[in-house]
Amino acid sequence: MTARIRVIACKNTTSRYGAPRAQPTHLEINQDGELFFLIRLNADEQCIADTCHFSMEEAKSQAEFEYELPKDGWQECDSDG
Repeated sequence: MTARIRVIACKNTTSRYGAPRAQPTHLEINQDGELFFLIRLNADEQCIADTCHFSMEEAKSQAEFEYELPKDGWQECDSDG
């Protein structure tokens, strides 16, 4: 399962060293077994950052914190995008 949303602006994201991260153009949440990965992608569909979560809800909460995205604003799509 993949949930996808386009990102307008990032509000609360920095790298581990405190420098601003590259801005994603959209996000995906991909399930792999029992884990969910919040993937940040650039305009070229390249992953620029990801985080691992134990539930879809947790991944959506992370996206809500970082990007101020509503949890009900995701669109489910097939694995091909």
